[in-house]
Amino acid sequence: MVAGLVAGTPQVPSWTNINLDQQQTNAIAANQASLPSLEGMASNINLFNQGQLTQLFNNVMPGWSNMSQTATGNIASELQGKVPTDVSNAIQSSDAAQALTGGFGGSGLSGNMTARDLGLTSLNLMQQGQSSLQSWTSMIDQMFTPGQFNVSSMFVTPQQEFQDTFANQESQWNVDWLKNQVNWSGSFGELLGNEINTTSQQFNGLMSSIVSKYAGSMAGGMGGGGGGGMGG
Repeated sequence: MVAGLVAGTPQVPSWTNINLDQQQTNAIAANQASLPSLEGMASNINLFNQGQLTQLFNNVMPGWSNMSQTATGNIASELQGKVPTDVSNAIQSSDAAQALTGGFGGSGLSGNMTARDLGLTSLNLMQQGQSSLQSWTSMIDQMFTPGQFNVSSMFVTPQQEFQDTFANQESQWNVDWLKNQVNWSGSFGELLGNEINTTSQQFNGLMSSIVSKYAGSMAGGMGGGGGGGMGG
């Protein structure tokens, strides 16, 4: 009985294989479920960061906001081939002065000169507008992008899903294995104690039987010896 108990082992917990494809599916589902809240959080963070940067620029360069609006307005006019009002007035004043100096004042040549200059400037302005737009967007990107919140940074990757599932399952397996060891040790001790008690009782019974038999033999011998003596 004892040999059988010693040979026994605690029950080993079962282990479920973890499939990476399934973990990828779980990660995608989790990301889709959390995307609406992440978008709202990203919008709030970006607006706050932009406001902080704009305030900082206004402190360093007073009038930064107005300059930004002027710059974007000029770029929009350039892309449309339009000359800003102040530039147009300057060109017309310059052409008028040249026309008066050249003796064209009040003649049609003065208007033709202005139209020609504006026409050439319009074509150049569209090209200049594209270049200005690229430079402006690149500068804005460098200034504001570091403060932008990246929504994908909050996404769960399939590798993270796999590692998390594996770690949780491994921890649960260790807990179950420890419980099985504790339960096995308790049951083994209980059975072993019962076995010892049983063996002890058997031993005590055997000893009692031997003593009884020995005592009976001794009593019989003593009785026979006494009878012989009396008979003699």
